[in-house]
Amino acid sequence: MEEIIGSSAAKYFCKPYKDDKYNYINNVYRPNHGLCHSIRQGFLSKDLIDHLYHSTIDNDIVKWIKKKVDTDKKFKTNIFFVSCFQRSGRQSEVSSLDNLELYKQYEEQDICYFKEEAKNYFTAIELEIYSEAIRWSTIQQSKINSLYLSDVEYIRRIIHTAHLLDLRRICTFNIKRIIGSSVSELFGKHTINNNYIVYDKYYKELHIILCMWNQSGKYLYVTGDRDIVFNKNYYSPVFFDISNDPSKIILKLSIYN
Repeated sequence: MEEIIGSSAAKYFCKPYKDDKYNYINNVYRPNHGLCHSIRQGFLSKDLIDHLYHSTIDNDIVKWIKKKVDTDKKFKTNIFFVSCFQRSGRQSEVSSLDNLELYKQYEEQDICYFKEEAKNYFTAIELEIYSEAIRWSTIQQSKINSLYLSDVEYIRRIIHTAHLLDLRRICTFNIKRIIGSSVSELFGKHTINNNYIVYDKYYKELHIILCMWNQSGKYLYVTGDRDIVFNKNYYSPVFFDISNDPSKIILKLSIYN
């Protein structure tokens, strides 16, 4: 199923940006938000679920994940699917700070592409829940039934944390801020105090994120991407060999999965 999902994502992540046609390197049209990023995020989301499922943390999302894993055989596959599509609608590298309205348009397109590709694998209710979880800048536009708000919230936390962890590829970002934001995003805003992690109280939560941070580094390494930890601000040859081939990407990531 991973290859089917990867091939579906490739329809969007391997095309040139419509709003930035010159954003490419060699044969890769979207080096920063491309297919490697897409599938890595899917793998990171599944890894997060595994860590939380085996955790002893007394937290709402941990309890929810344990129940979902035990009762929904499609859960991890569904999470992988939606994670891979979170940035599929991008048509440039514009950020929410640069142009919020355009960024919101891209996010709406993420949802449209996901729904189109996932409609034959999800029930109607699942499709609505998982597509709404993609929202970040457009949360206020959500019209999901209140009965499903908690499901949307927990799925959103997982896929957005995975996205944060893959920011390790961007060398201009701040490591402590990414890690702190990941703890906050996954476990709730109460884990952060004035932008500093409350280490003594939330050491178990931090341990999971640090394990995932290391996992993110392994995924970046095998896919030839950049890495802030090693100040590696260039792509290795393997990146250009695999970036347009979901099967090759999945094979590489499976080494550490």
